[in-house]
Amino acid sequence: MLKTNKQLTNTKEILNNVIESREIFEKKDVVDEIQLVYSNRLITDLSSQISEYENLLKDIVKIDSKDITKFSDILIMARIAKGLTQKQLAEKLEVAEQQIQRYESTDYAGASFSKMVDVALALDLNLKFESITISKESIRPPKRSLKRYVKSDSQKVKI
Repeated sequence: MLKTNKQLTNTKEILNNVIESREIFEKKDVVDEIQLVYSNRLITDLSSQISEYENLLKDIVKIDSKDITKFSDILIMARIAKGLTQKQLAEKLEVAEQQIQRYESTDYAGASFSKMVDVALALDLNLKFESITISKESIRPPKRSLKRYVKSDSQKVKI
């Protein structure tokens, strides 16, 4: 997924270079089918990314997803669709531009859920959770036990 205008510009350049290379390659007497297939797949992938980004810039976009794992993608797509740069979003949130760059470059992996909600609110997104299902089978113990933080029964957990 492209996240900035700079990435869009760079991807367009790469696409043009791949297309030119493929055209030169096709004119040769011996055609390497593997290289041709790879070039075509790369052209399709780059074209798709460019198209997705440009559609976010020009159209009224409804991003409809009930998949919480796509929340980071939704935040990035919403910023682009709203026509905001990373710097402008940072100013709305009163954080450094580099913080937004870090969030987006890692797909918000380092951001807390509450920070992601702050971003969504800054983007004026309408967040609606339809349903949450919890089954006992899906509950598993924490990866690390809290017992190592407790020295005795009378002491509080120290995290």
